[in-house]
Amino acid sequence: MSGAGPPFDAGQFFASKQVELCDLLAPHLEANDLATLACVARTFCVWPALAHRRCRLAPRHKFEAHGRVGDRVVMRRRRTIKLDVVMLEKYTSASGRRWPRMVSPGSGVDLANSLIHVDLVCERTGRAVEKLFVKKMFKHDTRGKKDTHGYRWRPVGFQIRETLSSNHPSPGMFRLRATARVARLGRPGYGTYEHFSRCFAVVNHNVLPKQHEANARAL
Repeated sequence: MSGAGPPFDAGQFFASKQVELCDLLAPHLEANDLATLACVARTFCVWPALAHRRCRLAPRHKFEAHGRVGDRVVMRRRRTIKLDVVMLEKYTSASGRRWPRMVSPGSGVDLANSLIHVDLVCERTGRAVEKLFVKKMFKHDTRGKKDTHGYRWRPVGFQIRETLSSNHPSPGMFRLRATARVARLGRPGYGTYEHFSRCFAVVNHNVLPKQHEANARAL
């Protein structure tokens, strides 16, 4: 055909554009797919290191304290606390910008045996003083026409049942420690990730006036 250019060479195009393609595709690939592309393009091989990719456990939504007493953030004993923790990662794009992204569980994650724990930790000693929650990290999603074998993130709800700041040495401050124990198919043990809330005191339900509850600040 008159004026037609040379035939499209997919290999040459991939080689010449691998940096741009890696920047676009790599953050969304599972480990197996990334490893496959790394066999044919070095950019994909070194992307996790060059992008400074880091995963961490973090709340998807900020949860609120029950209120304040003076300058102290407080949580009420035997009142529900909700925590929606997920795996987040940050990576650096080719332009140098840091991007956050929620990481969905990949095909290598043992969804049925991955667990989420929440403990109340003493700020003074760093030790857990009360176990608050432990359950599977994921659950089946059967809504609508979705695959019944799929999983979605499980919001965590729990209460501080026993601990009071007044029963501990001053200043009697605590943190919530959420621990994800991620099991992997075909591999023993767990990958462990932790998230800590900021410090707070624990008070009885009748200590905190209603007006303080209305002015609760995010942890």
